[in-house]
Amino acid sequence: MDWKIAIYVYKNEVLSIFNHEKNEKEKIILAPYVTKNLIEIVSPTDDEIDEMVYFVSQNLDDGEAYTLSIGKNRNWYIATDDKAALNQLTRINFTKILTTPEIIKKWTENDNVSDSQIKLCLQNIQINGKFRPPKNSLLYTWWNGKVN
Repeated sequence: MDWKIAIYVYKNEVLSIFNHEKNEKEKIILAPYVTKNLIEIVSPTDDEIDEMVYFVSQNLDDGEAYTLSIGKNRNWYIATDDKAALNQLTRINFTKILTTPEIIKKWTENDNVSDSQIKLCLQNIQINGKFRPPKNSLLYTWWNGKVN
């Protein structure tokens, strides 16, 4: 899977994550992944910027708006857990969506990840990312079975 990040998100949003064990923010450094071509930074076209403004008017934050606009216009998969973004994608009948549980489950299946590694990963997401799948997620039971 090719990973792409809107330049706005790269420069303004993917900066740090709070490490609860150390009680401090840790810097997120994506540059090595960009250098190795594992992540591509993408800039919006003029039309995508126009659509981004529309998404902002629909109460999405700038990062989600850029992501949705670029992904939709280029027919790429969009990875998000943001409820407002998911609602917008549903409203416009865009179905190429990946959520955190789907990404993690795919990773565990493709890379033969041990149960202890999965549990640690999910716990880190829950604690540091402050994310748990909603109860209506198709992978809610899978997630809870792995994390407990």
